[in-house]
Amino acid sequence: MRWLGIALALIAMPAHADVFDCRHVNVVDNETGQKLAGIEDLVHHPPSNTLILSVHDRWGDQDDDPEALMGLFGVRVSSLEASAPAEAWRLGREQPEPMRPHGIALAERPDGEYRLLVIDHRYLQEEERNGAPGTVIREFAVSTDGALSPLRSFGHPKLCPANDLDWYGGDKALVTLDRANCGGFRRFLELARGQERGRLVEVDLNKRIITERLSGLAFPNGIMLDKQFDRRQFFLTETRASRVSVFRSDIHKEIRGEQDLWLTQTAMLAGSPDNISSTPDATALVALHPDVFDFGLYSMRIWGYDSSGTRLIELHGLDPQPGIRVILDDPDGEIISGATSVIQVGRHYFAGSAFDEGLAVCEEK
Repeated sequence: MRWLGIALALIAMPAHADVFDCRHVNVVDNETGQKLAGIEDLVHHPPSNTLILSVHDRWGDQDDDPEALMGLFGVRVSSLEASAPAEAWRLGREQPEPMRPHGIALAERPDGEYRLLVIDHRYLQEEERNGAPGTVIREFAVSTDGALSPLRSFGHPKLCPANDLDWYGGDKALVTLDRANCGGFRRFLELARGQERGRLVEVDLNKRIITERLSGLAFPNGIMLDKQFDRRQFFLTETRASRVSVFRSDIHKEIRGEQDLWLTQTAMLAGSPDNISSTPDATALVALHPDVFDFGLYSMRIWGYDSSGTRLIELHGLDPQPGIRVILDDPDGEIISGATSVIQVGRHYFAGSAFDEGLAVCEEK
């Protein structure tokens, strides 16, 4: 689809993170005591004051480690406020096989019920890694105590490179597809050449159809709907382009079948953005990779790259220029290595990583 509107290219230079105390907190499975690794994404469920964790120990899974943990886990926010390891429990046991969750999104419905969306990268054939072709979007009802009940699911070959998602109405979701190829040499060649072949698609869970909304994106990663805006507006991060953009659509145009989106603002960031989340009184929270090349080598376990830097920032508007507050600047990954997501709950900020263990917990001084 065409991009309409004018983008404002702005350089966002971070300030010093001198108003937060940050520490690493291990999270362990309450049944085995094993540390959780690969908390790629997380959301907060207010009624139960629980964090829902998207866990996939990718390195252990690649090594066929029978103890590699994967699936959805819950952990009480109160247990993360102490320095001791926090106990988490497994959610969604109704699945016949372990989920390999990636991006997740939680939304409150008008009736007060909460619904969770999950990208589940199931590997239907042993040799097919990177989400091919068993990627499924799953929907769960979340009870007041944080328990999950499975509802709808939708799988499609086009979803194999799905990265993140957010609700876009009662039955629809926006999903980022970070690349064109799922695995093998074509995927390697696409990433090595830096080809901008990512897409944004709209998935209708009720009608079970996929509609392409944007194409030619530079590794689109995080997606977040701006729930405070009176029209449909969302934030999109592109990791390879080091930018976050705001797109807007008009519901009346959609009714008439006009699918074009307006690109309203773009901010260039001092780092490569991964996931993005909303906050009660700020525009967005973004997890950045200060050096995406180092992060890539770290993710592939290249010798000498046993950690990767982390930068967590808070964005306060993009127009006329973005207000930046740095929550954590951890260039050596000492607190958390290669953070991929960050959320706010009260005065606390929680960040997870697709490869490191546990969470980073930051609190305003």
